[in-house]
Amino acid sequence: MTVTAHDSGGLAADQEFTVTLAPVATTRDGNPEIYVMNADGSDAERLTNNSGFDGQPAWSPDGTEIAFSAARSAAIHVAYIAVR
Repeated sequence: MTVTAHDSGGLAADQEFTVTLAPVATTRDGNPEIYVMNADGSDAERLTNNSGFDGQPAWSPDGTEIAFSAARSAAIHVAYIAVR
């Protein structure tokens, strides 16, 4: 499965990643960001890179997108990452 990031709010756009399990929010870089990784935590790939909060990732019911909460400029909105 290939993931392409889409959002003007700080995603690592034009990057593709292999998804083997699920999206995860983690603070491994000191700030909440969205990653995808294997069940054992290996092969972690960061999908977001922003100083604001990115968290609560979830697959869409049809498996084509990862939706998540993104805090930008004192506002929280729902962003998405399309999966092909």
